[in-house]
Amino acid sequence: MTKKIYLKAEGRFATDRFLARLSPIVGEQTFFYPAKNKPDLNVTIFPGKTPYEDRIEATCQAEVSDEVFDAINMGLTKHKLPNNLREDMQILFDQINDWTNEVLRYLKYSLHFTELSESPFAPRVDGEFWSIDGSNWNSYSPHLRFQGTIGIREASSEMAVPLDAQTAPLVQDYIDNGYSPFSSLTFLHRAINEGHNPRYKWIYAAAAAELAIKEFLIEYTYKDGCSPIEPLLLELPSPSLRKLYGQILDYYLGERSPCVSKIHDGSERRNELLHRPIGKEKRQTAVTSQEATQYVREIELAIFHLLHNLYPKDWIIERLFQNIEQVVGEDCGKKKTK
Repeated sequence: MTKKIYLKAEGRFATDRFLARLSPIVGEQTFFYPAKNKPDLNVTIFPGKTPYEDRIEATCQAEVSDEVFDAINMGLTKHKLPNNLREDMQILFDQINDWTNEVLRYLKYSLHFTELSESPFAPRVDGEFWSIDGSNWNSYSPHLRFQGTIGIREASSEMAVPLDAQTAPLVQDYIDNGYSPFSSLTFLHRAINEGHNPRYKWIYAAAAAELAIKEFLIEYTYKDGCSPIEPLLLELPSPSLRKLYGQILDYYLGERSPCVSKIHDGSERRNELLHRPIGKEKRQTAVTSQEATQYVREIELAIFHLLHNLYPKDWIIERLFQNIEQVVGEDCGKKKTK
C-alpha cells in the first residue's frame, strides 16, 4: 500500500562564477512544471534584497510506501531512516531537483540569464521537507550547512530581460508548450562565462555560431513549409559559415546575418586555435581577452538575429534582440548586407 504526501525542496540559484552579477528578478514568481505521468511540480522564486537571501521552493505531491510514511511520521529524519527507506525518499527528492533544474533552465535560456549554471538549482542540505496536507511542513533533513551562491543583485549584462510579472507568464507558456531553446545557447553561455582563458572563450563562441545556423535552418524550413534541409546539413560536409550566414540565410530571409564577415573570420581563427597546442599558435592567431569578449558579443548578436527571425512574434526574443543590437550593433556593422 502507498500513501500520498507532499514534498518540498528549498535552495538557491547556482552560478558558474563566484560573485556573479545575478540577473534582475522582480517580485515572487511561481511556475508549474507538468511532469509526464507524475504530479505537477510548483516552483516558486522568492527574490531577496541580496542573492544570499533568494529562496527557491519546489513542491509536489508524491506517493510513498506505508513503511516510509510510518517512519517519517514517527519523526525519523533523513539520516535516521533505514537505508532502503532513505533511498526511496532520495529518489523522490532527486526527481524534484531534476524538475526544478528544468524549470530554472527555461529562465536561463529564455531570459538570457547567462550567469546561471547548467544545473541552476543549488538545493540546501537542510532544505528537504514533507507534509501530509501541503501546509504544515516537517523537516526531513535538519542538519544545517551553508550551500548556495554568493552574488550581486545586478543585471548580468545589458542584454538580460528581467523576470517579473510581465515575463513570468511568457516563460510559463514556454514550459507548457515544451519550447526547446537552441542547443547553441549552451555554448554561448559557456563562452560568456569563461573568464580565465580567452582561447576557450573564442572556441565556445565559434561552436555556438556553427550550431546555431544549422538549428535555425532546420527549424525554419520545417516551420515555413520549405523542403526540409536537415539531411543536407547533418549528413553532408557543411558549407562555410560565410555561405550559411550569407547566401543561404539571404535565400530564406532576404537578408544576411549582420555579422557574417566576422563570423567567418572567427571560425577560421577557431580552427587555428583548436588544432594547435597551447603556446604553439601563430602570432596573428593568439587571442586577447578583449578580442574574445568582442567576438562573443558578435556571436550573441548573430544568434539572436536568427531567433528573432524564427520567432518574430515572441516578445521576449524581440526585446533581447533589441538589447543586444543596441549594445553590439555599432561594432558589428548594424546595417545588414543585402
